[in-house]
Amino acid sequence: MRLCILHQIRNTLKYVTSKIQEEFMSDLKLVRRMTNKEITKDRLFDLEEKWRGKYPVVIESWQHNWKQLLQYL
Repeated sequence: MRLCILHQIRNTLKYVTSKIQEEFMSDLKLVRRMTNKEITKDRLFDLEEKWRGKYPVVIESWQHNWKQLLQYL
């Protein structure tokens, strides 16, 4: 399976309802645009806290693939 940030985002959007995609992607941009690994990890934690209840599969996917995705951020 190919795993890069673009594929992860595409996979994420399959699970997030269209009405909420814009808000979710706005939050995800905070994760993707960080240059410091620690700050990026903190932003991922914020994303998890906000969306885990509604989209646990998406959050688990980001957690599972985090180490590999980090090289693209």
